[in-house]
Amino acid sequence: MKKKMAARNRYLSYVSILAVLLSPAPVLGAVFHVPANYSTIQSAINAASNSDSILIADGEYHEWNIDFKGKAISVQSENGPYHCIINCNGNGRGFIFRSREGVNSRIFGVTITNGSAPNGGGIICRNSSPTIENCIIKENGANPFLIFNGLGGGIYLESACPEIKRCIFRGNTAKAGGGIYAGSSSVPEITNCEISSNSSSWFGAGLAFYSSSKALIFNSTIIDNHAVSNGGGLYTYDGGTDLSLTNCIVWGNYPNQIYQGLFSNIIVQYSDVDGGYTGTENRNEDPLFTDPFHADYRLSVPSPCRDAGTSNGAPSVDLNGIDRPRGAGIDLGAYEYTSPDLLLEGVIAGGAYNSNTNIIVLKNSSIQTGSDVILAAHFNTHIKTGFQHGLGAKLTIKNIDDDGLSNSWEIESFGHLDQGPDDNPDGDWMINYWEYFFGFDPQVDDQGLGRNDDHDNDGFSNYIESVFGSDPSTAVDKPDLPGSGTTYAYDALGRITSITRIR
Repeated sequence: MKKKMAARNRYLSYVSILAVLLSPAPVLGAVFHVPANYSTIQSAINAASNSDSILIADGEYHEWNIDFKGKAISVQSENGPYHCIINCNGNGRGFIFRSREGVNSRIFGVTITNGSAPNGGGIICRNSSPTIENCIIKENGANPFLIFNGLGGGIYLESACPEIKRCIFRGNTAKAGGGIYAGSSSVPEITNCEISSNSSSWFGAGLAFYSSSKALIFNSTIIDNHAVSNGGGLYTYDGGTDLSLTNCIVWGNYPNQIYQGLFSNIIVQYSDVDGGYTGTENRNEDPLFTDPFHADYRLSVPSPCRDAGTSNGAPSVDLNGIDRPRGAGIDLGAYEYTSPDLLLEGVIAGGAYNSNTNIIVLKNSSIQTGSDVILAAHFNTHIKTGFQHGLGAKLTIKNIDDDGLSNSWEIESFGHLDQGPDDNPDGDWMINYWEYFFGFDPQVDDQGLGRNDDHDNDGFSNYIESVFGSDPSTAVDKPDLPGSGTTYAYDALGRITSITRIR
C-alpha cells in the first residue's frame, strides 16, 4: 500500500496545447552571447573553446555555412526554435559538421530555413556525430547539380552517427532523402521527430538510407511525404542497410509508406503503418490526429495510437517535452496524447487561472513576488517539483465543487460528485479525503492508520508527508518543507488551502 501511495503522490501528468518551447541546455563553460557579444554565430564559434556555449537571442539571423570547426560546444537559442530563426537566404546550408565533432557538439532550439546546397540543404554531417535537438528544419533544399548530388534536403549524413532528438523536418526537398539522407555506413539515432510534407524527385521523401547505413528510430511521426518513385515515407537501398522502427506512426505517404530495397533489413514493431506492416504489435488504423489538414499531428481523444507502444527503449519525454507515459502506456508517434488542459510555466502573474480540465504548473515555475494566484481546475491541479513562491506571494488551489477531492476520482469511485470529503461510505472510519489521498478504495472497508497519525514517529503526520511526497513509513524520509517564513492555512479537516511566504 505504501508503494502504491508513493507512486500516486509522485505521478504527475503533463499536457500542453502550446508550441515546442523547451529550456536551454545547461551551460558549462564560458558563454558567448549573440548578438550582444558577437554579431554573428560564426564569429562566436570562432572565439569559443571546448565546453563553451553560444547563446543566441530571439530574432532572425541571415547566416549560412556555419562551421563548428571540430569544437565540443553548444549553440543554442535563449527561447526555443520559434523565436530563433537562421535564414540561409538560399546561399548555402545552415550548419556544417566535418571535423569529427562528437555528441558534445550540439545545436539546440533553432529553426533552420531557406538553406540550399548540393547535398544537405539544412545541415551536413561528414565523419562526425553531433547532437541536434529541439530544432525545426524546414523548407531547405538539396539541389541536383551533378548526378551524385541532390541528397538530404534537411540533413545529409556521410559516415556520421548523430543523435537527432525532438526535431521537426517539414517541407524540405531533395532528389533522395527529402527530410534526412544517410549514406556511407552512417548510424543516426532518431527520436521524437516529426518528418512531414517533405518531397523527393526520386526516392525516400521522408527518410532515405543507402550504403550499409543503419538507424534506430523511436517514437517518430512520418507523414504526408511525397516521392516521385518509391519510399514516400522511408526508403532503403543497397546491402547492409539495417533499420529499426519502434513506437512510430508512418501514415499518408506517397506512393508507399516503406520501401525495403535489395539485401536491406527493416524491423518495425509497435507502430501504426498505413496499409499495415509485418512485425510485433503493429497496426493499420487511422491515427486520428488532432488536425492533420493544418499539420497538427498530436493525437486526438479516440486515437488508437494512445497507450499502444512499448516502454522498451522509449524516450522519457515527447517532442514537446511532455513526460511519457501520460496514460496507461507509451503513445505512438512523436507526441504523447495531450488534452486541452491549462499549462503554466515561468513566472506566473497574480490573478485567477481557471480550467475545465486540469491545471499543470511546470517545473522551475514561480509566483511573481507579492502576487496572489488562484488555481481553479475542474479535475486536478498538478505542480511539478521545483515550483517556488516569490516573496510575499500566496497560492490558493480550488476545484469545481471545492471539496478537496479530485472530480475524476469521485466519478471513477462513485459515478457522481455527491460525496463529500468527510463522508465515510464504506464505514471504515476513514473519510473520503484520507482514502483519496492515500490511494485506498472508498467503497471497501480497508481499515488502517488514520490520516493524522504519525506512523513513523518523525513529527510529521501521514497527511503532511503525503502532501510533500515523503514516505510516512520511515522516519529517514522527512518532508522537504519550504524555507522559513512560510505559513499554511488549513480548513476544518486539516487540508492545506493556501501557502504564503512572508518577506
